[in-house]
Amino acid sequence: MSAGDLNRVRRALQLLLGQRKPRDRAARAALTRARKAANAWLSATCIEGIAVGHRRTGGIAQRELAIIVHVSAKKPAEEVCSTLIPAVLRLPGVAGPIPVDVVEGSAIAAQAFRCGEALASERSPEWGTLGCLVIAPGISDEALVLTCAHVLDGPLQSRVVGLGFPGGESNPRAALGTLVLHEPPLPSSAEDPWPNLYELALVKPSSAIDEVPNNGQAPIGLRKTSLAEHEPVVLFGAKSGQLSGRVTQIDYNGRVEFDGQVFGFSGLVLHDAPTQAGDSGAVVMDLQRRIVGLHMGSIASGEAVMIPIGPILRRFKLRLPERSVAPGTEALMHEDRALAIDTLARTIWGEARGEPVQGQEAVANVVMNRVRKRRKRWGLTVEAVCRMPKQFSCWNPGGANYPKLIKVDSSNASFGVCLDIARRAVNGELADRTGGSTHYHTRTVAPEWSRGHSPAAAIGNHVFFNDID
Repeated sequence: MSAGDLNRVRRALQLLLGQRKPRDRAARAALTRARKAANAWLSATCIEGIAVGHRRTGGIAQRELAIIVHVSAKKPAEEVCSTLIPAVLRLPGVAGPIPVDVVEGSAIAAQAFRCGEALASERSPEWGTLGCLVIAPGISDEALVLTCAHVLDGPLQSRVVGLGFPGGESNPRAALGTLVLHEPPLPSSAEDPWPNLYELALVKPSSAIDEVPNNGQAPIGLRKTSLAEHEPVVLFGAKSGQLSGRVTQIDYNGRVEFDGQVFGFSGLVLHDAPTQAGDSGAVVMDLQRRIVGLHMGSIASGEAVMIPIGPILRRFKLRLPERSVAPGTEALMHEDRALAIDTLARTIWGEARGEPVQGQEAVANVVMNRVRKRRKRWGLTVEAVCRMPKQFSCWNPGGANYPKLIKVDSSNASFGVCLDIARRAVNGELADRTGGSTHYHTRTVAPEWSRGHSPAAAIGNHVFFNDID
């Protein structure tokens, strides 16, 4: 096969499809007639594609080049397609006949992109990470892709492509969707050096999206509460894959440079996961698999920079689509019970793992009694009550108990007991042993708030109070 043969067959295909035109007027008229005759079979529904390639006999490629016509099936499609498709084509401007070969079963399957894979603007060499799917009321009732604004630089309705995982400049690009929201940051100024709380983009996908990130751990919630120092976080970036780290700084006010311009942000979070360029846009989760932020970049010290999800939630009222919830956790989208159970179990374990079961149940009673009281200073949910600063000391980020509290899981027998107690408490199946108590302390101390009050119950090493507001 010579280069001349290849060019001849390629030219024939381009002429047939109208991608090239002869210069000579008579040749153009002859081509119009040839294309009109070919439309009888080119427009048939069984035609799935047409290309240049080697003719095949018995599945074995031959030396002869041909125009390859892809059909959904040769039988029964023969009656519709194959009898209409000529064995050779003769086109003006192409010397000699061009062989035609018919193959079957070549439809292009839609590519399913995965959260955590690379995406980019259609013509941009820059790329980042497909974060997750969200519902954004007022923008679209359908699921949208969430990522960072600086990852996508095109105007609204511009095309967005997917590059797969791991991302790279040489990766083949496939259509992913169109940009429907682009909120880049405002530049810093002398009057307002830190004007931004977030930067984000939303993409309406036209291709299938697998909501489960490549680490196999789908998010099950969006966390509004703040992160604490040393708290563990996980993310999956299109460049680095799965990463783990710990929060190193909170309420970070800093400047970042995009395309030679400086932008100031406030309220950011730093953590020590070893991210790389290309990870921007990845969702960051806590150990309970709640989204806590978007990865934006890194600073000179190597620490990663996260945009907390809270301001984005407040602005756009985001929620996770039902289908992005892992199997068996659908109810969490409505009641967040799994998160409440997990947080309460950790609180019981951190506060009372050395106590008898009755004492552990009493700690759960105190948490649930605070939830029922609905006092903002105590918290309005199980999670908020447990994590309220300076209330349950096991959650103090600087305490020696905190790292153990975060890491413990159901493989720990005592934590398994606490999980059972928490489950019964959240489900309303745990009797109150404390007489409605909202406070407790150990027998060995006498805090100021307890002076003048009598305990409602004494269980294990704790005394409980129900008359403190």
